[in-house]
Amino acid sequence: MQEAGREEEKDFLLNLKALNPDRPIFPEKAKKGLSRDLKNCLEDIFDVYLEKRQLIKKMLEELYPDRRIRCEQAHRMAEKLGVSGSLVANVCDEYGYRITHCTLCCF
Repeated sequence: MQEAGREEEKDFLLNLKALNPDRPIFPEKAKKGLSRDLKNCLEDIFDVYLEKRQLIKKMLEELYPDRRIRCEQAHRMAEKLGVSGSLVANVCDEYGYRITHCTLCCF
């Protein structure tokens, strides 16, 4: 049973590392008893992150079917959703949207 928990933890950390390879993860430094709470917290944060990405994708598909969005519109979308402009830019890039009429070269 304990082995299954370790395997699940290992899979979680590998998935987390795959999503953000530049961020160091030091599971061996977590104090005993903190690991489960920390894992649950990270899973909650990750779930919200994925939900925001899906929401951005859905809005892009509905509002900009031609796969072009003006810089100003991308900034407003980020503000409306309460996310960073870089997250909107990342989703745009991932799904082939072109950000046009750049105002500050933030994307």
